Amino acid sequence: MRVAGEGLMRVDETKTAAGRRTIPLPRFAVETLTARRGQPYLGEQTVIFPSTAGTLRDPNNFGKQWRTVRERLGVPGVTTHSFRKTVATLIDDEGLSARIGADHLGHSKVSMRQDRYMTRGGVHTQVAALRCGAADLEK
Repeated sequence: MRVAGEGLMRVDETKTAAGRRTIPLPRFAVETLTARRGQPYLGEQTVIFPSTAGTLRDPNNFGKQWRTVRERLGVPGVTTHSFRKTVATLIDDEGLSARIGADHLGHSKVSMRQDRYMTRGGVHTQVAALRCGAADLEK
C-alpha cells in the first residue's frame, strides 16, 4: 500500500486469521520460484519479483503492464482476481468439499466459499442412483 510521505509499504496483515495459510503450489510454480531464489536480490528489498529498481513493485505499474499483456494475449477481461476464481472453479469441478475450497482460498467461513464461488444449477446424475428403503419413505 502507498503511505503518504513514506511511499510503498508491504502489508503483512490479512483480513482474517484464515488468510494466513500455507497453500500447495503446482510443480511449475515451485520450479520457477526455486530458479528465482538462485538470482541475486536487487536493492534492499527481499521480494520475489521486485521492480527493475529493486524496490517493491508499484501496483499501478503492475496494472499497466498486466493490461498490456492481456491485450496482447487477447484476453482483455482477465483480471488478477480471475485466477482466484479459476482455482475456486477447479476445486468445485473436482468435487472437493466446500471446506477444502474455503481453506485454500483463505475464507474464514465455508459459507463465503459456497455463496461466492461454488457453481449452482448443475445436473447431479448421482442423485438418481440413490436408493431409499421403505422406512425412508415413511419419514
